[in-house]
Amino acid sequence: MGRFRYSRKHGDLIGAHISTRGGLHTAFDRAAEVDAKAIAIFAKNSNQWKGKELTDDDCALFAKKRSVTPVFTHASYLINLATTNKEFHKKSIAAMIDELDRAERLGIRGVVLHPGAHMGAGSDAGVERIARSLDKVHAAIPNHKVVTLLETSAGQGSCLGCTFEELGNIIDALDDPKRAFRHMPRVCVRLRSPDARRLRAHDGRSGAARRRRSRRTFPSQRLEERTWNSRRPPRTHRRRPSRSRCLSFPAQ
Repeated sequence: MGRFRYSRKHGDLIGAHISTRGGLHTAFDRAAEVDAKAIAIFAKNSNQWKGKELTDDDCALFAKKRSVTPVFTHASYLINLATTNKEFHKKSIAAMIDELDRAERLGIRGVVLHPGAHMGAGSDAGVERIARSLDKVHAAIPNHKVVTLLETSAGQGSCLGCTFEELGNIIDALDDPKRAFRHMPRVCVRLRSPDARRLRAHDGRSGAARRRRSRRTFPSQRLEERTWNSRRPPRTHRRRPSRSRCLSFPAQ
């Protein structure tokens, strides 16, 4: 799968992470209320291993009500593909397969995933374990087109993905790198990521030089989603204060 592309008529796609209380299809009514042009949702309870059964009727109703083209799901917070606990790892693999399968059935193109925490095993070992885990996930659903969007982290504890290189290393190590992309939540990158701090540093480089350095570290062809999660939303929405997560897709 190549880059996600949307026509210029859509303009900048700004939206939010929307509640699905009352059913997945209800997200579109809420999206309309805030004039969202792109949304993210949870396809199941984000704090449970197993979710409510997704029926064909659920998928049909979701498709009927769908009024927003760019829709992404966020995987359960319990999933840790880098864990050293065998039972927990097994559950994480099964849960990720379920997340991708739900997205595929709903016609959603990407699932956002926190890469995981190495639990003391070390970054290199954690990166390798995540890559092999995703290979197992992909092998279980070989014909699915939905991709995994690896989310940058703030670098807390042993969490992986706080540098662009780590995310790139995970993707490069996959048997099929085309099934994963990077996802950048601005709040994590802006506040905690060492890459972002270096790129923001007053190191004597011009703005153009810093942008070139950023593109080398984090090539745009592997970036599919940028998010804001802040008390002060993007410039275009400052008149509408919100803590919502917003998704922005530059027009193609």
